[in-house]
Amino acid sequence: MIRILVFGATGFCGNTFVEQAVKNSNLKVSIFCRDKQRAKQIFSSCIPDSSLLDELIDVIEGDIYNDDHVVQAVQQNVNVVINFLSSYTPPHNQTSTLIETILSNSTFNGRLIHFGYPRGAKPNGTTIEHMILKMTEMVSRNKYGPSIRDHKRVKTLLEEYDAKHRDTTPGFEYSIYAGTNMVNRPSKGNDSYFGKSEETVNDAIQNSRVWHCVSTVDAADLILAHIQSSKTLPKLLCLAYK
Repeated sequence: MIRILVFGATGFCGNTFVEQAVKNSNLKVSIFCRDKQRAKQIFSSCIPDSSLLDELIDVIEGDIYNDDHVVQAVQQNVNVVINFLSSYTPPHNQTSTLIETILSNSTFNGRLIHFGYPRGAKPNGTTIEHMILKMTEMVSRNKYGPSIRDHKRVKTLLEEYDAKHRDTTPGFEYSIYAGTNMVNRPSKGNDSYFGKSEETVNDAIQNSRVWHCVSTVDAADLILAHIQSSKTLPKLLCLAYK
């Protein structure tokens, strides 16, 4: 059984991921959140039986700004840590704070998946699309600009940690999923999605577009497929449809 710990599980993309993950009997799902009761209320819509809810989802209440809370959660025999935090709200450093805490204070030696690197991390977008994205990052004072900058800090943290500790933590690997525009739409199905197999990962990177819209269900299913694969994950995967 694969034990996964999800941060940002009650958010837009994290919520969908957990709903998909609990359908898989090969996974043990734990979520880290600020309010245990609120989290249970959110997931009771997909798991109405409260006794079954407690069995399928282990809810860990804590504060991402408390190092001890985060480290204790990560070190509970977890195989995969997945982060869906967005840094959209002030102080706009939630994501980098969490990742830095995990890398600096824990002995985690498994898969770390970070979801939400800024739209079009490596896309086939047009010049004007790139210009708009860069301008948003530089001048936006609302949620988008600060969030993009924080996600870029996460990318730097992961790259530096991997380069420094590659030999001492051979079990550690990370992947960043560039989510482009995530939408609450029905799945297009596995056959329409890049990245399900090793052969199509590069296609996904090459065909992703800056403003491409991707279903949260398809994104969740893609991550779940990768989690259960024994193959090394790509360090950066831009989500895209065929």
